[in-house]
Amino acid sequence: MFRLRKVLTVRGSACVLIVGPALAAVSQISHPNYPIESITTYKVDRDGFGIEVIGVCKIGESNLACWQPDGTADSNLTRDIEQRLKGSDSEYSRTFQFAFNRKNRVVLAREVRGQRPSEYHSSYGFWNRYEDYYPKLVGWSSNTTQLRTSPQDFANAIWAIPGSFMPTDTVSSLKYQVSIGDKDTKVYALKTGPFTIEGNTYQIVGIKSDDKANISPFFSQTPQKPPGVTHLMLKLVEMKSPTTYIQMAPADEKGQEYAGIDENGNPYGKAEELRRNMEYKKEFDEWQKQPANQRKPLKYPQNRMIFPAVIDPGAADPNRTMDVQIGLRASKVKNLSIRVMHRTIYSLDNIHLDPLP
Repeated sequence: MFRLRKVLTVRGSACVLIVGPALAAVSQISHPNYPIESITTYKVDRDGFGIEVIGVCKIGESNLACWQPDGTADSNLTRDIEQRLKGSDSEYSRTFQFAFNRKNRVVLAREVRGQRPSEYHSSYGFWNRYEDYYPKLVGWSSNTTQLRTSPQDFANAIWAIPGSFMPTDTVSSLKYQVSIGDKDTKVYALKTGPFTIEGNTYQIVGIKSDDKANISPFFSQTPQKPPGVTHLMLKLVEMKSPTTYIQMAPADEKGQEYAGIDENGNPYGKAEELRRNMEYKKEFDEWQKQPANQRKPLKYPQNRMIFPAVIDPGAADPNRTMDVQIGLRASKVKNLSIRVMHRTIYSLDNIHLDPLP
């Protein structure tokens, strides 16, 4: 999967997602548009983003055996994982999936947490795709779970990913991607026509507005007016940089990204976002000072977030038109704010599927 687990860390808010039907999932193994960098140290560390493979396990009905990724048996790791499994909620074990007549294993990994500059716009996560696992049931699946020493112990959590392999397979690889975005955005007017970013040329062939639609997630105690949806009919004309994709957000006349949508379905900027946050903090502080038995229900902000639309040229079909949906009616989208994301896919290779004799 390409999982944005906690994942799409976008500074501020942007535009409502989504990629249209032409952005069909594509195998990272067979698709030539996704270059992959091989790693032989079992660890990826990219500016504080990354993962380290710490072991592989074979789990039976009542027994467990774990070893290091190079095949070295590890009784301490086995005991640690056994305690984590026993202490985990029963739902964790249900996420493990196994296949008949296959070598079933679970790979273990820890996140690398380093110093990350605050201006980073990033996404990161495992790159195991569902369609790479099915229908042959070979490889690491897109199913992941966390094994923790306690429900609150996120810092020491271990990621567990099940996989199934042919009985004769001895080693495998785990894919992981890190995407780092440019600090500054590019601004383009909302209009039909071509535009080129990092050598990749796109063309907006049509713009449609559905003023009564809503794809923006929101938390509200009262009904709110829909902000509308802008449909950009987009085609990939030429691709020179398959490792570069873009995040597209609606912006005002000056090219500044909108920060959110109010209760009337209208966008607002950073200054209004700050005012709303300060107003809510003041109300919350006053609410906390009241005796617990005298508190009235707290009124939450009537805000709707705007997420970015992600356009991945490496997954696009040049023969089809993408329906890129922006969660705001076209009359309010004066410009498009585009952030360039640079993706690297790593393959942590030579992970032993069995312990050494």
